[in-house]
Amino acid sequence: MLPVLFVIFGYLTFINHTTPVRKAFLLIILFYAYHIAGAQSPTFNFHQLSTGNGLHDPTIRDIAQDKYGYIWIGSSTGLNRFNGYDVKVFQHQMSDSFSLPENRVFALLADKAGNIWIAQPNGISRYDYNNNHFIYQPESKNISAYKMLQANATEIYLATREGLVLFDIVKGTFTWLKNSSHDLSQILLSRYINDFCSSNGKIYIATDSGLVQYTIATGLAKKIMLAPVSNAFIGKVAIDTANNIWVSYGENGLQLLKTDTNFSKYITCDQFTLTNTKKTDNRITSVFSDDKGRLWLATSQFGLCLYNETTNTFASYMHDPLQMMSISDNLTTTLFQDRQGYMWVGTEVSGVNYFHPDQTFFRSIQPSYNQSPALPDYWCRAAGEDINGNLWLATAQGIAEYNIKKNSYTLFQHTTGKNNSLHFNSVRSVLCDGDIIWIGTANGLNRYHLSTGKMDYLGEKEELPESFFWSIIKDFQGNIWFGCRDGIYRYNKSKGAIEGLGTDSLLGSYAGNNTVSMYEDSRHRIWFGFNTKGLLMYDPAKATAKYWRKNAHDPTSISDDHVTSVTEDKKGFIWIATLDGLNAYQESNNTFTKYLMGNGLTSSLLADEQNRLWFASSKGLQMLDTARKIFSLFDISYGLPTVDFNYQDAYRMKNGNFIYPTLKGFILFDPSKYINRNNISETYISSFTVYGNKRDTIINFEDKKNISLRPGENFFAIDMIALNYGNPKEIWYAHKMEPFDKEWLYSKDRTVNYTNVPGGDYIYHYKTSTDINNWNTPEKLIAVYVDTIYYKTWWFRLISLLLALFIIFCLYKYRITQKEKVYTLQTKANSLEKEKVLVMYESLKQQLNPHFLFNSLTSLSGLITANPVNAKQFLDKMSKIYRYILTSRDHETVSLAEDIKLATIYTELQQTRFKDGLKVLIDVSEIYLHRKIAPVTIQNLIENAIKHNIIDEARPLMINVFIEDDRLVVQNNLQKKKFVETSNKHGLVNMQSLYNYLSGRPVVITEDESNFIVRVPLL
Repeated sequence: MLPVLFVIFGYLTFINHTTPVRKAFLLIILFYAYHIAGAQSPTFNFHQLSTGNGLHDPTIRDIAQDKYGYIWIGSSTGLNRFNGYDVKVFQHQMSDSFSLPENRVFALLADKAGNIWIAQPNGISRYDYNNNHFIYQPESKNISAYKMLQANATEIYLATREGLVLFDIVKGTFTWLKNSSHDLSQILLSRYINDFCSSNGKIYIATDSGLVQYTIATGLAKKIMLAPVSNAFIGKVAIDTANNIWVSYGENGLQLLKTDTNFSKYITCDQFTLTNTKKTDNRITSVFSDDKGRLWLATSQFGLCLYNETTNTFASYMHDPLQMMSISDNLTTTLFQDRQGYMWVGTEVSGVNYFHPDQTFFRSIQPSYNQSPALPDYWCRAAGEDINGNLWLATAQGIAEYNIKKNSYTLFQHTTGKNNSLHFNSVRSVLCDGDIIWIGTANGLNRYHLSTGKMDYLGEKEELPESFFWSIIKDFQGNIWFGCRDGIYRYNKSKGAIEGLGTDSLLGSYAGNNTVSMYEDSRHRIWFGFNTKGLLMYDPAKATAKYWRKNAHDPTSISDDHVTSVTEDKKGFIWIATLDGLNAYQESNNTFTKYLMGNGLTSSLLADEQNRLWFASSKGLQMLDTARKIFSLFDISYGLPTVDFNYQDAYRMKNGNFIYPTLKGFILFDPSKYINRNNISETYISSFTVYGNKRDTIINFEDKKNISLRPGENFFAIDMIALNYGNPKEIWYAHKMEPFDKEWLYSKDRTVNYTNVPGGDYIYHYKTSTDINNWNTPEKLIAVYVDTIYYKTWWFRLISLLLALFIIFCLYKYRITQKEKVYTLQTKANSLEKEKVLVMYESLKQQLNPHFLFNSLTSLSGLITANPVNAKQFLDKMSKIYRYILTSRDHETVSLAEDIKLATIYTELQQTRFKDGLKVLIDVSEIYLHRKIAPVTIQNLIENAIKHNIIDEARPLMINVFIEDDRLVVQNNLQKKKFVETSNKHGLVNMQSLYNYLSGRPVVITEDESNFIVRVPLL
């Protein structure tokens, strides 16, 4: 086991240009820092923001968050604003009176309205979002504030070297809260203020000579006599969520005190003083209570510290050059928590670190310079859990027994000439079996006894080769199976001996295969994954074995012959990982369903309690959902130390946690705690550019609801921003500008470019998600108006059209003049044709007069003597018919309603003559009554039917009038007379000519064995 100082000196040699005195001093620091965090504590993945990411300088003085969610970082040479993607730097510009007044920033404050205030050596300023500039408060010229505190909506308190200052935001005035040296309260408020905080209308002020309490309502201050502290130096003061007051006190603020607001109970924490004889220059630079009541300390030597109330101790999170996700520096300066719950830690020389204390899903187990002994190597291969709950972690440089509760390691490595040591340092597999730990190395097998501490080597005596032992499993009968480069071996529990399987009737043919992975399923079948030789399933209960190889001509065969891992899910399906994809075995038809083909390595398969499938791949750790449709990928941005996984089996702990081996340590996580959530607090449109030039507006873009563009400004870009500081590169953006875009568009690119957008009104919809398959997130929109350029407007097009028509008219005027006579002749011809048709029409109308008149008068004569009343009605109807003919003869068309009315009267007259021998049914919907036809059309057609057909009460003539396909249809049954004395055979022909002139649509006449039908087009 390596001594502590050996590891510490290794750390010191890692740091270049370090003096011997400095090295010795750091030895002391690291020794005691190790004891501060000796017990197991939560692990955090620190994200780092430094000058390499855009910060202007690495010396951080304060951090704040504005109303939009942007993070503002004040440094020694400028002001920075971070949005998760990039940093915008603000500095003083000599030629710009609205720039930052000076570069050095002491303190930042986001007031209750979300405005950002900046305290600098010579006053304070406010950032104006709309105009993107700073407004300096001239009355603060001689005020140098080191911290700002807002106690109510309109007032800000400033901590300075000369005392407390009250700033009235509305009035813009500054008042020093000191008036007379004889007033004790004013003297107390005029001292050098190191720190202050507020609660319940009181401000607690840390000074060089003790703690001062200031009551805002009365304006009075008093000295607080802290029993264990007396008049000691108070460096920092903070109030936690339980209303406890924390103060750092003593020389440089090394010690920490906790008390209640009545100052009746005290708890001291002096672990940072180290020993009475070996004090360091460590300082508590910030005390902060987060939203969950946890207390954090920023220190000058011990990095970030988290308080454990149960033990009254602090866990220290210090920089470890071997761990990429550790804090970047031990000299921390300021602490801040944003609205998403992320903790932000400023440092003196390494920029900003940030992490989420409640969303650290993955924990890394890696070598560490801050701990000795530690995990012996980065390249990790396998894990197991013994009966004591300790983990056995196999690496390329030995195996470590890891006590999780104590956060301590016991190392087992090869020592030349020592019989009780590990046979070979490159450990490939491990199995914990009660008191026995089976350890497979790259050159043989070891067996360790927990109770005695004895390490056995099993070799030639046990007929085992010095081989590469890939995998070790225990079956349900207690037998131990070994998969190695030279084949398959088994420890027979009943015999107490290891046996080869070369002579086994079922396994003998495969016992020499290079066996990479083994797995026993719920039916006690054992699956063997071979290196380049496929997959084998052995069923001891049925005494059968089944073997599969890749078949390039069979799409249902296994995807690759190099099998790396096998597991069974909660539904009993067998999953197989290979070097070329994932396979699901369908036992019912002996086929394999392939997933992720062509994406390279898959390995380390495990199914969790929700039946989600977890596995390692070439791209990172992946999860396949329970529906077996959606893959979720986890990479470095999620806190993994690497995406390079060792292609050996993962391990499931007794508590359900998973352990995955990688080339940079182990990854440990609880899959049951994974919830696919969208950790996005705010989404905005952050900028709008037209032809590459950013558009400035009176209202800040984050607040704008509409954008208006001038004619021609139809090439523009919209920048969106989603504030997810933990994993901004994994954010998906969805957008749609209606009606320009027909569907939602999805991309990880937060800039959307539009080209050649027509003028008009648009609505731009946008939303974000951390999961491409989950868009149950809030949608936002902004109205976009693009003015139409003049040559695309309707009035310009109308003028252009009229001008073109005028030019055409002028060009063809001569030709038109020449053809005018021809046109005149054609017009006359058309008039003659019309007159001809009208004559024919008149002739058509006159056809009914003689015969109809004769028959009508005859009927009238009979009625006069028989029924004078009916005779009068008959005469009235006759007069109406002839009156209609006289009034309509000057019109080409009449309404269908008028003609139906005439036809009805005419029918009634005829029925006086024919009685029940004539039946006329007119069935026309009201929606057609406004349509036009030629006058007396229906009457002529009814008369034509009466003229050509026999009418008898025993065989009545049935005439139907109705509308069909935009035509008036007159249909009668055929009862043809042998001789028609008044027919001239021209009636229907003339009607066809008339309608051809009126509408261009023909009158269609059809006749079959039973019906005669005339279809007249409606006008």
